[in-house]
Amino acid sequence: MKFRGLILAILVLVVLGGLLYWSNHRKPPEQDVNSSLSASPVILKMDQGNITQLSLARKGSAPVTLVKGTAGKWQIIAPKAWSADQDEVSGMLSTLSSLTADRVVEDKASDLKQYGLDDPSVKIDIESKDYKERKLLLGDDTPAGSDVYAMLAGDPRVFTIAEYNKTSMDKGLNDFRDKKLFDFGFEDPNKIELHEGAKAWFFTRKGTDWWSNGKKMDSAGVESLVENLRGLAATGFPDTGFSTPDFEVTVVSSDGKRVEKVEISKSGDHSIAKRENEPTLYQLSATALTDLTTAVNAIKPATAPAAK
Repeated sequence: MKFRGLILAILVLVVLGGLLYWSNHRKPPEQDVNSSLSASPVILKMDQGNITQLSLARKGSAPVTLVKGTAGKWQIIAPKAWSADQDEVSGMLSTLSSLTADRVVEDKASDLKQYGLDDPSVKIDIESKDYKERKLLLGDDTPAGSDVYAMLAGDPRVFTIAEYNKTSMDKGLNDFRDKKLFDFGFEDPNKIELHEGAKAWFFTRKGTDWWSNGKKMDSAGVESLVENLRGLAATGFPDTGFSTPDFEVTVVSSDGKRVEKVEISKSGDHSIAKRENEPTLYQLSATALTDLTTAVNAIKPATAPAAK
């Protein structure tokens, strides 16, 4: 009995030893799968700061070309010259500079039509300081609708990218145009002058205080007006609609070094604005002019501190 128990113990040890050796020398299938999925294929990888020009062509629309100026500020140069929305361009550059795919559909695609890449919905030409030009092509949505087919010109591979990546890159001219009416920073203004018909308001800053007609004004009220002016932005860019201005705003900043003047006229249920010496017309929201008038009328003289 003792001998049989010893034999049984030896057999158990041999089996356990074999299992231990097998587990240490063979990677589980699940680990192999997860390892292969963890590395997302890289489509584009570049230094965002080295990108100098972008040209975007949406199917059925004229290409939009943007270039980075010497001061690092982006400008639209085609189809016409306009100021660009720097935040909008920055968001797109962020996506392009580190674009990864969800998966590779084909390593050597022969039929691009099935992916919508024979006639892409979006083409993006990217130029950088290293003089390398890259062209990204975006095709149809995948059958599930959560991804989009994409490829690089000259690369036979077809990828899928997340739909949100396409959304951040599928931009038109008006998306890139600068929509702000004023460029001054919150701390910049020294003088603000407003006219509405026969009414006029004048505010001058001295140090941290705001004054009007010799009276110290409530700073919170003037600061609210400043934020309102900084927030004025176009909802569209109409070709016509501006007439005799109903409201005029002049902001003097940087100790008189910069003067910005905007005229606003009512047009139906909204307003049309125009910056001085610029042909662009800015359509404002239906409440923009009312909100501006309310902000001005809300400014009151500063309350004198109570006597001790």
